[in-house]
Amino acid sequence: MTNLSEALRAFHADVYKLLFAMCIMGMSYFGFVSVLLNLYLLRLGYETDFIGLVNGAIAFAFAASSLPAGVIGSRLGMRRTATIGIGLVAVGMTLVPVAGSVLSGPARDVGIIAMRVLSGMGFSLFMVNAYPYLVAATGARERTYAFALMTGLPPLAGFAGSLLSGVLPGWVAPLLGVDLTHPAPFAVALMFAGAVLLLAVPVLARAGDREPAPRARSPGETRRSQGGTSLSDGASGALAVLVFLLAFTGLLRSAGEGAARSFFNVYLDLDLAASPARIGLLLAVGQVAAAPAALVAPALAARAGKVAVIVATGLLTAIGLVILAAIPHWVAAGIGFTLVVGLRAITQSVSAVMHMEIVPAQRRSVTSGVIAMSMGLGFMSISFGGGFLIPAIGFPAFHLFAAAITAAGALIFWLYFRLPRGEYRTST
Repeated sequence: MTNLSEALRAFHADVYKLLFAMCIMGMSYFGFVSVLLNLYLLRLGYETDFIGLVNGAIAFAFAASSLPAGVIGSRLGMRRTATIGIGLVAVGMTLVPVAGSVLSGPARDVGIIAMRVLSGMGFSLFMVNAYPYLVAATGARERTYAFALMTGLPPLAGFAGSLLSGVLPGWVAPLLGVDLTHPAPFAVALMFAGAVLLLAVPVLARAGDREPAPRARSPGETRRSQGGTSLSDGASGALAVLVFLLAFTGLLRSAGEGAARSFFNVYLDLDLAASPARIGLLLAVGQVAAAPAALVAPALAARAGKVAVIVATGLLTAIGLVILAAIPHWVAAGIGFTLVVGLRAITQSVSAVMHMEIVPAQRRSVTSGVIAMSMGLGFMSISFGGGFLIPAIGFPAFHLFAAAITAAGALIFWLYFRLPRGEYRTST
């Protein structure tokens, strides 16, 4: 497959249904929730420790349920499990502002966290099964482009969601007779985002079931682009080491990204006094940068090799976090955040293909669950820890700490794959 247009013609309709679901997820969650949730919590009177707990709760639930999500997907089917998952995310999103508006005191705290846990469980059911489903729905020739679109389209949809979510509270506030210091406009916008996400459920429900059939793979199927080879089913010890390495480096990458995503709008609101509209604009710019970045990932991987791309983008992501730490201005913050999100899109696009092609077909769901669990743990750790670290050391030191973690993940990955190995080889 030489270009994107050829890949688009080769895609089955089921691929487009999954991509549509990812776009709706990008608009509603990565657009609306990323901009509004923390601002809503601030206006309810919460501090960074509780905000870190709320963001960590969804990551904890994602991590804790990722392995069961793979097992459930193998029992119920990947498409059915993913559909249930996206529905749970939508319900959890909608009920967070309901809990914040109806409940009070400790009950409100528990209600908000419980709804985030529900969304986290839904995310794991969806994401853990979406990747192996995409592998099953695509051929080797167009698969890299499918993964690039799966990574790049949600941020593009998130761009629209971020722009709209930045101005929507300002439109709603006069109708409710309040100003933007009141939580009600943000609650309405969050409930709207949950309703939008429900649109993806019937579309994904109409996709076909695509479960991998157990069979012996031919030599041609075990070899991938750039000289890559998959492990045989019998090499369980080597497979365990490999999956652990992929999971651990994924954890470190996720922690670095989580530092930017979890507290970026809090940083803009508290330290830089940015308005909701400006926060939405900066988040939108970061989201839209991820789309073209993901789409160039296949060309980069073909030219430099998957390993080189993953290492380089990891190190450059650390530089984006250093920019966030070094220059306390909203323009610099936007540049740093855009680098983190854009480069992460490349890393995720390339690494997702590598993770799925490097293991036997019958172990993809479990491998996806393990890696998703580790990435959830990384996001959870930085969210929980950041809520307490930021008041103690400030945002600049926190971002530098995240940069160090991200760079460490890239270097460990390079140390393991710097020489051709039996599990995976590159031509470079």
